[in-house]
Amino acid sequence: MAAPNFRLERQDLVTTIFIDRPEQRNALSTQMWLAIPEIIQEEALAGTSVIIFAGGGGNFGAGADFADLKDLKTTADADYLWRAIAGALEAVYYAPLTAIARIHGACLGGSCLLASACDLRYAAADAILGIPVAKLGIVLDDGCVNRLADLVGTARARELLFSGCTISGVEAQSIGLVNKAMEEAELTAFTLTQAKTIAANSSNTIKEVKQSLSRRRRSPDSEVLLKQMERIRNSYLSTEFKERLSKL
Repeated sequence: MAAPNFRLERQDLVTTIFIDRPEQRNALSTQMWLAIPEIIQEEALAGTSVIIFAGGGGNFGAGADFADLKDLKTTADADYLWRAIAGALEAVYYAPLTAIARIHGACLGGSCLLASACDLRYAAADAILGIPVAKLGIVLDDGCVNRLADLVGTARARELLFSGCTISGVEAQSIGLVNKAMEEAELTAFTLTQAKTIAANSSNTIKEVKQSLSRRRRSPDSEVLLKQMERIRNSYLSTEFKERLSKL
């Protein structure tokens, strides 16, 4: 498929998916979110064992595209955007292959949620990570919150989400948000070596491990999901969100 603002590089069983929109600090547009599940499906069908999400230019990503956020006017608009984001994150988390985030520069908001949905995260020591939804008045779904809590624990998840603070790659390693932080000059080679090591192992074993871990998550009933979706939509259309967004 012709995916917007993505560039793919393949080495044997490893594909690096570059988020290639440097003029917008690799902010993810609605169309980019929609493309992610299709890219994953195509790579899985092509026999890829490991995908690496990486940012082209100086950043992993600045989050969701503010231009898209400012255009939200109706519940249908908000629903469409959030379903695109949630669908992409779930596709990464439940992908039948290994997903790695290679993080440098800014990794904020939706981009940090994307990294959190990956199986592994490697970061530059001076990378900046954060999910400042509370500063905008945006509501996240249980999947996003629980994936973060699985990595850093509930106390740290509360701290990150309540404060909207940013942390360095080194601090992210210390709390479990990333697996390893290192000098940026080492990051590409280290991540590719790890990816190739994983790709050489049994894909069936890795798939079964992923399924075992994902089964730990309790699926909320449909009524809970519907109510939560309503709160998420309303948060994107709220006066508070519009006012906070206008100040950025």
